[in-house]
Amino acid sequence: MKKIISSQLYQLRCKLSLLRITLLMTVGIAAMGLLVTATSEGEKSAGALFLEGNGLSWIFQIMLIGIMCGMICAGDFGEKDLNYELMNGHSRLSSYAARVFICVAFTSVVATLLAFAPYIVTALVYGWGDRIKATDICIRTALFFFPFMRMASFYSMLAFIVKKQSVVITLGFLSEMGCIILNDVILNKVGYMLGIFNLTELMNVGDFSLYNVVPGRGVVQYTVCEGAPDPGLAIGTVIVSLVMSAVYLVAGYAFFRRDDLD
Repeated sequence: MKKIISSQLYQLRCKLSLLRITLLMTVGIAAMGLLVTATSEGEKSAGALFLEGNGLSWIFQIMLIGIMCGMICAGDFGEKDLNYELMNGHSRLSSYAARVFICVAFTSVVATLLAFAPYIVTALVYGWGDRIKATDICIRTALFFFPFMRMASFYSMLAFIVKKQSVVITLGFLSEMGCIILNDVILNKVGYMLGIFNLTELMNVGDFSLYNVVPGRGVVQYTVCEGAPDPGLAIGTVIVSLVMSAVYLVAGYAFFRRDDLD
């Protein structure tokens, strides 16, 4: 299994198209964050972008996860790499586990790091602002790793079922388009039923108002955000994502174990 993992890591370093897509998406997400902030009529800051960005930091990763899983897991079916591994004495379990480990770990980490891009770039230009603490933004964004892991596990399962890179990538693109078209519906859904709903809930920051009497200004209203995620939300995100990831990956192996790989 170690040899297969090393082989997969080498292939990742050689996939220049995947690197170009990742870099292009990083620049695009960061630029869109700056554009949204620059055209905003309210406070211009990274904190305001997080509160009003409407899923900007995660919605494009849905397509990226589909692309990565399609290239890493399904690409080897077309090149018959899996057939050669089995003929060389590797078990199906080791071939499967090595690929999904690299795919899920690499994809989830990259998608999470991309989620930080618009906030970091916007903070460098406009600052973090006063509406929500930078640490709270970082904690909530870091928790994106778990819903992304859940999505990557799902796409990995699909890759071993359909065995076609183009199909998995297309499904990732269609999921992306669906999220954009149904953006208003998705942003009003929270919970753990789907990974995108979980992401929406992680960005759903509550707030309350405080009032103070200021000489010369009268009654002034201050809006205070409850920036830190609720412990129940964080724990639920981790547990549900781990459970669903395990379900997807076990289902994917159950199919792969019975596949004749023709």
